[in-house]
Amino acid sequence: MRFTRLLLWNSSLTSQKKTSREKTVTTHAPDISASDIEALAAADCLLVAMDFDGTMAPFHDDPMSARAEDGCIESLKALAAMDDTIAMIVSGRNLAQLREVTGLSEGNEAGIHLIGSHGAEPAGTGFTPLSEAQRELYESLAVAAEAAASLHPGLWVERKPLSVGLHSRTCDNKDVADQAHASFLSHAQGMDNVMITQGKAVIEVAVDSTSKGDYISAFREEHCIPTVVFAGDDTTDESVMRVLHTQRTDMGIKVGAGASRANRRLSGTVAVRDFLAQLVEARRLD
Repeated sequence: MRFTRLLLWNSSLTSQKKTSREKTVTTHAPDISASDIEALAAADCLLVAMDFDGTMAPFHDDPMSARAEDGCIESLKALAAMDDTIAMIVSGRNLAQLREVTGLSEGNEAGIHLIGSHGAEPAGTGFTPLSEAQRELYESLAVAAEAAASLHPGLWVERKPLSVGLHSRTCDNKDVADQAHASFLSHAQGMDNVMITQGKAVIEVAVDSTSKGDYISAFREEHCIPTVVFAGDDTTDESVMRVLHTQRTDMGIKVGAGASRANRRLSGTVAVRDFLAQLVEARRLD
């Protein structure tokens, strides 16, 4: 993705070119300031949406061992308990995994909206079962990913309800990792009606077109939310940055280095923790 989500649906390439003209990708977004936090605290109705891995939680070689920085979940709980404030975690993880790593089991979410599978798997509603054609695509992707992963023990395949991912974070041979990714990518690019996401040490291919940006756009429209703040670190999060009204009230936060459509930046997961704590205090005082 330069915005590295490669949309292989019929009209996707036209759409991608259009949105890149609408909003400039930059590496120079300023850090969050005290005045930014004051503006968010004063919002009449505020959606605080966070990515999880690389945003709230440092990356871990064992994905199920990743945990949010101390205080992050508590800050979201505090925000969720406030009037006219909605807290959300929207992740590429499937919902079951997201529940486990956040510690927010079913019925114990404390008001936090959990959204898995890049927006396709909201807690409480689930997702539409795959069609027969989608199941065939899914199985073909799984076979191709497993074949690519067999090249090295540090490569592994993640099956989500709507997508298949090939991970290379624990592969210590870059050439082999690149070869495996190229093999899986080539297979996926030869298929119709799939969505390819190239993230950090992962290629994920979905048989459903839902993105994080799609979900947040629909959610804010349904609930008439005037102000959204979203933080994310990876290319999948750019679908949200693309739909935010950053020329008006919204704030998109790029976590870490790299180009982004975000209009603000934080250095890492600890900075995200501190930002959320400061936002809690400021909104309590407002």
